[in-house]
Amino acid sequence: MRLTINKMTANLIDLAHFFLVFFPVIIFFIDFSPIVIKIMFLISAFISLSWIFFDDKCIITVASQTLRHGKTLKKSFSETYLSQFYNLIIKIFNLPQTKKGFNQAINIHWMINLTAMWYYLFFYRCYC
Repeated sequence: MRLTINKMTANLIDLAHFFLVFFPVIIFFIDFSPIVIKIMFLISAFISLSWIFFDDKCIITVASQTLRHGKTLKKSFSETYLSQFYNLIIKIFNLPQTKKGFNQAINIHWMINLTAMWYYLFFYRCYC
């Protein structure tokens, strides 16, 4: 199967998306410069706040789907690649097995991510 430039770019965007989702955990194991961590914290906050403008979708998912013309990835990034992870959060927090429960699990994950990055910046490494 031949990949087009758009699909290859979409795959790279998905890889970057995956990195962004788990960056708050990675920073505790890999030493990044303080400015990178601060920028990633800001990007993480803005991306999660932008969902309201994209019909509860991440702008990165929208970009990936646009490059694929909506054919390959009809589900969101989280539904496609992270459903097992979010189903675990649904079970832990006893959330409903619905679209709303799935979205709540995603929001819980982002609250944990932002809190982890905040803790890292202001207490663990204190890059104030």
